[in-house]
Amino acid sequence: MAVEYSLTEARARFEELVGRAAAGETIILTKRNRPVLKIVPFTSPNRKAGTGMSGESSGDFEESPAGFAK
Repeated sequence: MAVEYSLTEARARFEELVGRAAAGETIILTKRNRPVLKIVPFTSPNRKAGTGMSGESSGDFEESPAGFAK
């Protein structure tokens, strides 16, 4: 469910509205009672659970690749 705020009210409560959107709420901003902007939480389409770095490395990260000028 989306909640609507006028641009004037949104200016005064911006930090709160960003926090609410980050928590999953959809915020609609209106100008003269017409929707003009939607604030929604950011989701990365490429992120998947469990795909973070494991803490292991190949050990050669300090060496330059072949043909790389220093």
